[in-house]
Amino acid sequence: MHDSLVALLAADAIAHTIFGALGQIPGGSTWAYILALYISLGIAGAGSGVREITGTKSSVGQIATVISGTASGALLSFFYAGTTTDNNSQIATAAAVLGGIVAAIASFKVRSRFVAIAITVAGTLAGYGFAFLVGTSAIAYLSVQKLTLGVVWSCLSVSFLWLTMHSLILAIREIKEFSGTCFRGTNLTNAVFEPSLRESAIAPPFLTSARIFRGNNSECR
Repeated sequence: MHDSLVALLAADAIAHTIFGALGQIPGGSTWAYILALYISLGIAGAGSGVREITGTKSSVGQIATVISGTASGALLSFFYAGTTTDNNSQIATAAAVLGGIVAAIASFKVRSRFVAIAITVAGTLAGYGFAFLVGTSAIAYLSVQKLTLGVVWSCLSVSFLWLTMHSLILAIREIKEFSGTCFRGTNLTNAVFEPSLRESAIAPPFLTSARIFRGNNSECR
C-alpha cells in the first residue's frame, strides 16, 4: 500500500515536470528550473542504480542512498509545494530545500525498509524520466544533423536506461523482501506451521514452510 502511494506520487510529479520541460528554450525565464530538474532527476536516478550495482550495504551504496533520497525528496517537495501554492516559486524552492534535508536525514538515520523502498522506487522513476528527457534532446540534435551532440546525448540516455534497469531490479527485490513474513521478536515456542506439499516430500517433518525475513537490514519494519 505504502509502496504504491510512493510510486503514484513520484510518477505524477515526474511526469508533470518532464512534459512541462519539453520544448523549453535555453535562457528562458524558467530555464534555471529546467536545469534543476535535469540535475535532480539525474542524481536520483544514478544514485538508485548505483545502489544495486555496488550493494546497498557498501559505503558507496550508502552514500548513493543518501544522495538519491535527497534529490528525490527535493524534487517531489518542489513540485507539490508549487502545485498547492499556485506555482509560487519562492515557496516551492524553500520546500525543495526542506524536503531534501528531511529526505537526507531519513535516508541516513532511519533504518526502515519502507524508506529504502521509497528511495529506490522514486529513483527508478527519476532515472527513467531523465533517460526520456535526454533521449528527446538526442533525437532533436540528430534531426538537425548535429551528430556529435546527438551521439553524446544518446549514449547518456542509454546509460541511464541501464542504470534504471538495475534500480528496477533492486526495487522488485526490496518489495519482495519487505512482503516476506517476519518473526523477529516473536515467541514461536508453541507455534505450529503446516508444511507445503513440496517440503513435505523432500524435507524432514520438523522443517516447515515458514519464511524468515532476511533483508539487507536485520529488522522488520
